[in-house]
Amino acid sequence: MTPDHGKNAKFATVHIATTPEERELCLSVRYEVFVDEQKVPIDEELDAYDDVAVHFLARLGSDSQAVGTARLIVLPNGHGKVGRVAVRRDFRRCGVGATIMAALENSARESGLSLLILDAQLHAIAFYQKLGYRVYGPVFLDAGIEHRAMDKTLEPN
Repeated sequence: MTPDHGKNAKFATVHIATTPEERELCLSVRYEVFVDEQKVPIDEELDAYDDVAVHFLARLGSDSQAVGTARLIVLPNGHGKVGRVAVRRDFRRCGVGATIMAALENSARESGLSLLILDAQLHAIAFYQKLGYRVYGPVFLDAGIEHRAMDKTLEPN
């Protein structure tokens, strides 16, 4: 991919992964980002929430290459938990992550959720703040990586 691939990020499409093949693509992006790059143990990356979460898949380009993913879990208190937000290295900082989050937030609104929470790696806090998330609480470790809790109140459409 050429260095200006990011200019095409606005053409990324994001949809809910509904087939086993699409879910496998989501997992492959997560594996590349979290297990290969960040050295998260595979048994910590995959969990029981994968079976109940709504998974989002970002694709880009004429070959519909999988470039990013995220998941949304509806919690018993009626809030949504955003997690496993991952964009392949070559497609970062060009709008794919924001496109994924917009699709996830729209889906959450349509489901009647009014608050989203997430645990952000410290390096990603500024990204989420630009999207309207608020940081709170102390730094904590998850899979050996420093995180902070964040939330966002969703306004109805």
